[in-house]
Amino acid sequence: MISESDLRLCILVFAIKMESLFKFLKRRNERLHEFRESEKYCDVTLHIGGKLFKCHRTVLAMSSEYFDQLFEENKSNVIVLSSIEVELFENLLNYMYSGEIVITDENVFNIY
Repeated sequence: MISESDLRLCILVFAIKMESLFKFLKRRNERLHEFRESEKYCDVTLHIGGKLFKCHRTVLAMSSEYFDQLFEENKSNVIVLSSIEVELFENLLNYMYSGEIVITDENVFNIY
């Protein structure tokens, strides 16, 4: 049987590890966003509704099975996507790079 003080210590250690993990993930997402904004290491350009989005295949593929499959089939450096609206894709792209998404009355049904 575990004592109350041992249980408290375990909970404290767990909380410290979780805080460290969250800081790491937050920093990783910030760096990914910086890389995208500066186009550093971008290896694919998505052409959507007349707008070009320079991205990282790995980020998109690990965030979406759709992109994982798309990149398996299409090795081109420029890919045209006509089945998605620019604004919706921008929101999804921001989510893939940051883990955060802005949901408004105007976009809630498109995101879903």
